[in-house]
Amino acid sequence: HIDHGKSTLALALCLGGARLVTDDTLVLTPGAPVSCRPGIQAVRLRGEAATHLAPSMDTERDWTIRGDRVVTALDASSVISSPVPLRAMYLLSPEEPDPARPLVSRRRLDMLTAGMSLVGNLKLGRLLEHEGALLGPALAVAGAVPTWTLHLQRDLSRLDEAVRAILAWGYDGSPSPGGE
Repeated sequence: HIDHGKSTLALALCLGGARLVTDDTLVLTPGAPVSCRPGIQAVRLRGEAATHLAPSMDTERDWTIRGDRVVTALDASSVISSPVPLRAMYLLSPEEPDPARPLVSRRRLDMLTAGMSLVGNLKLGRLLEHEGALLGPALAVAGAVPTWTLHLQRDLSRLDEAVRAILAWGYDGSPSPGGE
């Protein structure tokens, strides 16, 4: 699920009232509860997403262009500044627009599928010779934190609608319309 709109969704969620932990690698600490630490708190967007979201943002915002990405820092009220419990994980699964399907839905993953997905998304895991050593901690995290596949249609014109739906789910672990 690499480079499929995670930063765009993260910024849109922040504009909707959520708070960002990181726009890059998320550092998890297994335990009771599983916690996560803040990381990079500037959002990197591709040009089209930045153009779409810029009118929603403070005109004084500092936008920096780096290669094909536009980077913006978030204000203190939009970011997490200390470790927090991890209450849910979402693995983004972008889809082409289709009016016959829900704009956004989620499907809860069982512990084994969630753990394997976490190992597959680990940046460090690709560098280690013995990736199997990561499965135990990944399964422990997956067993403690609800993990969902987030199905989201790629439609910037409906991004605000998708954000409202996602924020309405909260963190109670209950099923969503169109999901399990």
